[in-house]
Amino acid sequence: MTNNLRQLSHSAEEYYNEKGFSSVNSVDLVGTNPTQYVKAFVTVANESYTATLQSGLPITASGVAGTRTVTIP
Repeated sequence: MTNNLRQLSHSAEEYYNEKGFSSVNSVDLVGTNPTQYVKAFVTVANESYTATLQSGLPITASGVAGTRTVTIP
């Protein structure tokens, strides 16, 4: 799960730099389309991720094993 968060964070930063935007929907970053930055990843503990990522704000995996939340800066 931490690796998924890192992949989202890294791909969002690439997106911001390439496109000149300061936010992006996670569905635009993750998937099998060649324009997406991360191949689809598997959830580890039935978690869900921040839907809209914004530059400078943390990314969160919530509902980890039904109870926990994990955030990376």
